[in-house]
Amino acid sequence: MNNSLRKKLNYCLAVFIFSLIIAAFCFTDVDAQSVQNATGYVNSSIGVNVRSGASTSTSKVMGISNKRRVTITDVVFTSNSNGDAKYRWYHIKYGGRSGYIRSDFVNRVEYSAVTGRTTAALNSRLGAGTGFKRSTTFGANVNLTVLLKAKANNSNVNWYMIKYNGGYNFVCASWVNITGSIFSGNEGGTSSNTGTTTPQNKPGIQPTPGNSQNGQPSDNQTAQGDFESSIAAFPEDYKVKLRALHAAHPNWKFVAKNTGIDWNTALAKESRDGVSLINGAYPLSYRDVNSYSFKANNQARPLYNAAKAGASTIGSVNANTELVLLDEVFAENKGSDDAKYVHVKTASGQIGYIQNSVTNENYSNEVSGTVKGGYTNIRKGAGTGYSRVGGANTGNKVSIVLTAKAADGVTWYKIKHNNGFAYICGNFVQVDNTAGGTQPAQTPKALNNNGSVYGTVKQEATYRMGPSNLFKEVGKIANGQGVTIISVVKNVDNQSWYKIAVSGKVYYAPVDSISAAADVKSDDASVSGKVRDYLNYRASYDLSGVPAGTFSKNTDVVVTGAISSANYTWYRLQYKGRTYYAASNWITLSDQKYEGREADAPAQESSTNAQPTVVGIDSLQGTGKFIASGTYIPKDGSTWFNANTEVIGYYMDPRNFINENNIFMFEDLSYQPYQSNAAVSKILSGTALERNGFMPGWFVNAGQQNGMSPIALAARARQETGGGSIAITGYTYLGKTYYNPYNIGAYSDANPVMRGMEYAKSQGWDSKEKAVFGGAKFIANGYIKKGQNSVYFQKFNVANGPSRVGTHQYMTNISAGYTESISTKNSYSAYGITNESLVFIIPVFSNMPASTSLPH
Repeated sequence: MNNSLRKKLNYCLAVFIFSLIIAAFCFTDVDAQSVQNATGYVNSSIGVNVRSGASTSTSKVMGISNKRRVTITDVVFTSNSNGDAKYRWYHIKYGGRSGYIRSDFVNRVEYSAVTGRTTAALNSRLGAGTGFKRSTTFGANVNLTVLLKAKANNSNVNWYMIKYNGGYNFVCASWVNITGSIFSGNEGGTSSNTGTTTPQNKPGIQPTPGNSQNGQPSDNQTAQGDFESSIAAFPEDYKVKLRALHAAHPNWKFVAKNTGIDWNTALAKESRDGVSLINGAYPLSYRDVNSYSFKANNQARPLYNAAKAGASTIGSVNANTELVLLDEVFAENKGSDDAKYVHVKTASGQIGYIQNSVTNENYSNEVSGTVKGGYTNIRKGAGTGYSRVGGANTGNKVSIVLTAKAADGVTWYKIKHNNGFAYICGNFVQVDNTAGGTQPAQTPKALNNNGSVYGTVKQEATYRMGPSNLFKEVGKIANGQGVTIISVVKNVDNQSWYKIAVSGKVYYAPVDSISAAADVKSDDASVSGKVRDYLNYRASYDLSGVPAGTFSKNTDVVVTGAISSANYTWYRLQYKGRTYYAASNWITLSDQKYEGREADAPAQESSTNAQPTVVGIDSLQGTGKFIASGTYIPKDGSTWFNANTEVIGYYMDPRNFINENNIFMFEDLSYQPYQSNAAVSKILSGTALERNGFMPGWFVNAGQQNGMSPIALAARARQETGGGSIAITGYTYLGKTYYNPYNIGAYSDANPVMRGMEYAKSQGWDSKEKAVFGGAKFIANGYIKKGQNSVYFQKFNVANGPSRVGTHQYMTNISAGYTESISTKNSYSAYGITNESLVFIIPVFSNMPASTSLPH
């Protein structure tokens, strides 16, 4: 063969090989190659076998020891509709070899997310494959957070695992472009019900979205008009909140339960002695002060004609009665509260002085002042004999709310300080110009539909992770900046903070730094926390008592406040429906997403309706009252007390809990197939129930047999005994050990838990599994099948007529529904259940008030 012919043949062969490479490359799923691998760790004390396929019947490739780090390239489903762990396998790489491990033998999985964009309307499902339930439908050009590649059962079609609504969903990769990839082609195919691929005949042409067989929207989606018809039985203020939930969760169904009960009738019955209790860690203002709840030593204070010892009595002022606060006088400079006299005006118009401080102070007006003359101390009272609580430098601004006279006759100013009040000597403050004038009159101050209020920052302030200066600083809000105020909350020290929305997250800022455009509703703080290591929790913030229990590593908690004591910063926690304290050093806090909409600034009318400004240091006034001294009477153990009517009304009012986090207290507790073993396992994780061998499968089977939600059963057990109790470690009597994970029969008594154990003994619950099944039957027969088929109805029995209100209620804890609903929501989010076709039964009363709130 001559050289010329050889060269031609070599050239043709090279062109042919290059063409094959280009062709192969063009038909590669290039977007899937852009998705990053994940990492995880083997979670099996005896190690794990790596298989050649996603089945235990395939050959063993290798073994990997416990806690070894592996690279995860795909998640592979072996079922067309069941997403439990045993039907999900990971394709992994380790030590240069690859194979498959079942997903429940890998934990601590970490993803490297990339962004994808939908090319057409696209269904998002609970697993890879069209046999899995649809969670939601994304429109075209929607950005998605893509975490990992996925494979449907017996299919070569690529799917993506995405982050959705706090959990994970799956979408067909054929309809998603990975943003930033140098390839934008989408020449995949359409997947049938079995996951087979229909190839495209014309490369380069986008496939047309088809029907639900292609992972695309079906035609039977509920129209908005149908939804409006479905909520017609609800009052309008309910509907506003339900529409917001429907927009986020179109599969949810809301059922109005017309109780036929007058609101005030129900409230009166729920306020009877021993029916509705509040934990002692809550503010004193939450407790009832009726004679069966409070043993008063002094229900009134004398009203004096002068602010001094020996002054004449001109009347008396009753406790818990609102007073107008005119000014204050400190008769002696001795640093004690009994030297303080408050100049007041009573409801009847009588003016005089009462001795000692008042509470629930509120000042609607204030005057600005500027510190002069160098560094100046800020003190607890008006006089140098009172302890120093801070200081201010020349040029610093202070907000003056009231005037006060010291014992030497010098004027001091009562100022806002650290979410409370303190005093600064008037000789070192220049009161800013307060010349009279006019300001535009605002239209009536209205709340947003979701209850949020528009606020304007009055002075630069720091916003934090929680409602105290002890929480981590996150950022600053500038003077004049508009913010969304969600609610006002109380810290452990009873100081008020605003819960605000900043950049889509929930944070906390001092009340005195923001001017609200309307009245702000009261609420509880709730910061998500995770325990980093084994950690004791206690009933109070000190080390003197025995711990109430021990958190396991990675236990999720809700932090509601902070306080410094005994060289520790303590977090106040809501756990199992009760309040505890734990050292903050071992708890990591995380941001909370704000689910509502931003508040709108109030409109202003023209200056023709101008109103005079309130000016002048001497015009300052406030309101307040005092609480009688005495002893609160415990109703369950030593830490549970009767809640007052205002608090009961707040927790009984369904409108306060029609939101993303708390709607689950109204969920129909009938059994549903999506209530899986994995979801129950999430609820039990990190609890004493898990440590004591209570199996998720027991709750699932018990729920199936009794027609009740196993997730609700697990949440109830977690609330009652998840922190540790003899009810789950066992009570031994005559050689048999009895269990009661739901604390059934443990009602008000000197030792309610032992009363519950006596009930367990009478029922023969001499194994943990028997106790789970027996308790489930008790709850189902005694509550679910008697109309009390939600957590709400088990606390407030308003579904069975007026005569039953306040009777036959599973729990006395007034906030149990609040805490159980958060636990359920977290579990549902983790397993993608929040977008199932959930049913919520929400009560409606007659003659309901315009709104309810917690006391200040």
